[in-house]
Amino acid sequence: MTNTPGFQWLKGSANLLYYCRINNRTMVNGGLRMASASYKGEYAPGYISNSSGPPVAMTDSTFRFYKVSRGDNMNNNYDWLMWGRMVPYGAPYIDVNQNGTYEPAVDTPGIRGAVQTIFICMTDGFSENHNIGEGFGGGTPLFMQSCI
Repeated sequence: MTNTPGFQWLKGSANLLYYCRINNRTMVNGGLRMASASYKGEYAPGYISNSSGPPVAMTDSTFRFYKVSRGDNMNNNYDWLMWGRMVPYGAPYIDVNQNGTYEPAVDTPGIRGAVQTIFICMTDGFSENHNIGEGFGGGTPLFMQSCI
């Protein structure tokens, strides 16, 4: 076998998953539409902009994986310092002073009590990433963004 596991649960066990994906479904104009991403396609870092006209997929170097761990702070983790870039897209944070605004010098990025939080905002809005060979919804028309 030439594959390597994509996921192992529980760590150190023999329970290996060789294929993981993100699945999203929604109703669009009365019909069910699905986007299903694997390691090879469908989703890409970015978001959907529709401020004036039809929705447009957008991306830049801001849209990437962000990782914060317990013990990190704005001085020792660049992702902590830059977390605020992803807050408008749903990146979780602990609002320490409860003012409703993310402040890197005050608030804590990530999920309360988590040892580590990893966040990325992705979209299926780039038609060049839709591949019918993906199966299970791969190659469906565009419909959304997904931040995880």
